[in-house]
Amino acid sequence: MESIGSAKHSAETRALAIRALGLVREPALRQSIDRWLGDTEPVVRASATVLLADYPGPATDPQLTVLAGDNEPVVRACVALAICYSQRNELAGLLGRLLADKGAEVRRVATMSLLSFSPRNEAVERVLRANLGNVEFQPLFLNALARENAEPYLADLAKVVEQKTNPLISVSGQIPALMAWEILFKYLQAQPAITLRSGKLDRYLDALEQVGDYSSSQPRDVYAFYILSDMTDRAKKFRERATKASPHDLDYFFKLVDQNPTHYLRK
Repeated sequence: MESIGSAKHSAETRALAIRALGLVREPALRQSIDRWLGDTEPVVRASATVLLADYPGPATDPQLTVLAGDNEPVVRACVALAICYSQRNELAGLLGRLLADKGAEVRRVATMSLLSFSPRNEAVERVLRANLGNVEFQPLFLNALARENAEPYLADLAKVVEQKTNPLISVSGQIPALMAWEILFKYLQAQPAITLRSGKLDRYLDALEQVGDYSSSQPRDVYAFYILSDMTDRAKKFRERATKASPHDLDYFFKLVDQNPTHYLRK
C-alpha cells in the first residue's frame, strides 16, 4: 500500500492506498506521511492528514494546525476527522477554529467531530459554549451541554422544543428538537412531585406538552408522568388537547395508561 501511495498512480488511487494504511501505526510510515502531506494533489494530502490520527504527539499537533489553513477544504475537513479519530481533547480549540471555516463541509465535519467529545472536558465545553449562539449549530451544542447538566439550559431547551429548532448544518442522528425534548423530560421526571405541583416549573411543563407529532409514545408518556406525579387536572387538560390536535387515535394510548400508568414510566 505504501508503494502505491508513492508511485505514479492516479491521485485517487494513491489517496485510497494511503487511507488503507489507517490503524497500521507503523513508525516507519511517519516519513512517508510527511512527504504525502506536501503532495500537490489535495486528495493525497487529505488522506495523509487522516493518518495523522494514528501518530498523536508534539510533532503532529503543529502539522494539524498548519493543515487547518490548507487552501483545499477537503484537507481542512480531514483535519477535523483526524481530531475525531484521535480523540485528543487538547485539539478542541482547533475544532473551534474549523467551526468558523468558510467551507460548509468543513464546518459540518468539525461539528460532528466536536460532538464526538465529552463536554465534561473543560476545553470541549468551552468551544461548545462559545458557539451556543450560532444558529448554524443550534441546538446541537445546546443538547450536548444539557445532557450533562440540564438545569442551566432549561429555558433554551424549552424554546427549542416549542420552536422545533433544527440546525442549518446537516448532521445525522436523532431529530435535535426531539432530543431537546427528551433531555427536558428527563430533568422534569427527576424533580420531586411537590415541586412539579408548585407551579415553579410550569414554564417547562408547558414546553413539554409541545412535543409535536413525532409518535404516540411521547404524549402517552407525558400523560403517565402527570398521573404518577398526582397532577390529575393537568393530565386531563393535556389529554383533551392532545387528542383533539393529533391526527392519530391518541385516546387509545391514553386508555392504556389509565390501566397501568407505571408501565409507561420512563427509566
